[in-house]
Amino acid sequence: GPTKGTVLSQLLLQCILKLEQAGIHIDGVVCDGATTNRSMWKHFGVGGVLGRVANSFEHPSDSSRRVYMLSDAPHLFKCIRNRLHSKKVFHIDGKFVQWSCYDALYVADTKHAGGERVCPKLTYNHINPSNMLKMRVKLATQIFSESVAKGLQFYAKRGAPRLHDVGPTVQFTLLMNNLFDALNRRFSG
Repeated sequence: GPTKGTVLSQLLLQCILKLEQAGIHIDGVVCDGATTNRSMWKHFGVGGVLGRVANSFEHPSDSSRRVYMLSDAPHLFKCIRNRLHSKKVFHIDGKFVQWSCYDALYVADTKHAGGERVCPKLTYNHINPSNMLKMRVKLATQIFSESVAKGLQFYAKRGAPRLHDVGPTVQFTLLMNNLFDALNRRFSG
């Protein structure tokens, strides 16, 4: 079975101490949101609810430093997409980001006269992912893409059904697209 969170936290502390002894400074740890990792985070006091967030713990070799726990970008994007898909609406700064806009875009785009599509990569699986498909990063990042934002604007301008108030969803989609591009970079050293 999987490693228990308490064992994982002990292993992590040992790794941090060994790496620090070798001259490598550890300021953060990145992992996905697997159950054992979340259990490890909880062991370190990392977690949160609205208004009360803890994202670091005291460094094991230097009490004046912190070790920050970070979730990997692909996992975060899947979580955001899955949350929006299940809740249907995000309320952000008095505006509503709506999953129904993506659904309406898909319907409008697949019924477009002549079979030509504005968003040819957008599929039924993007809009209605099964539990297995919810784990695919590609489906999450393609929903939050510049081409989907442009598709929403295209059909909204043409009066497509259920696409009358797409502004907040377009803005959110572009924000997510740009954020993923910024976080998904490779730098040569």
